[in-house]
Amino acid sequence: ANSADPKVYLPKLAEVNYQGVTAKVAFEKDGELKNPAMTLYMYKDGKKVPLN
Repeated sequence: ANSADPKVYLPKLAEVNYQGVTAKVAFEKDGELKNPAMTLYMYKDGKKVPLN
């Protein structure tokens, strides 16, 4: 997309759909992975929460 502007690159990112080495890679319209192989967490107020 040749841009760092989300309005420009998110529509292009949503078009990504390929078979990677360990899993299929595809993205939602908001840029999140459709089927993430892992989830990153952080601790907030002493509780583990997903990092978004």
